[in-house]
Amino acid sequence: MKISFVLTIISFQSDAQSDYYIDAFRYSQSQLVGSARTLGFAGAQSALGADLTSLNTNPAGLGYYRKSEYAISPNFVIPSSNSTANGSGPISDSKVVFNINNMGIAICGLRDDIVESKWRGGTFALGLTRTMNFQNAFT
Repeated sequence: MKISFVLTIISFQSDAQSDYYIDAFRYSQSQLVGSARTLGFAGAQSALGADLTSLNTNPAGLGYYRKSEYAISPNFVIPSSNSTANGSGPISDSKVVFNINNMGIAICGLRDDIVESKWRGGTFALGLTRTMNFQNAFT
């Protein structure tokens, strides 16, 4: 009885899990997103200092700030796709997507060299960085 129940459960295959490896690959890849400065360096945000995009990869880059700043990096994308099914001709689809790749604020408190103190300064920052974009259009 127990063996037949186990074999029955194992024999079922769910359609939702048949292509799990494709989804796993899709979600494991990252895209070039972030501030304009990060995109200019081809996504090398770990090496940048004094950039709000580096908050999620290298928070030590906040030590390079010498003054406070805020930043918003908008993004405009038109993803498109071509689909065919059962011998029918290709069907094209696209849509317009507006995103905020990066936004944040860094508040820097820096003391002058003439102030006698062991504490020289610091930076407090809050930020939001988009790491993936799953906007697609399929017909």
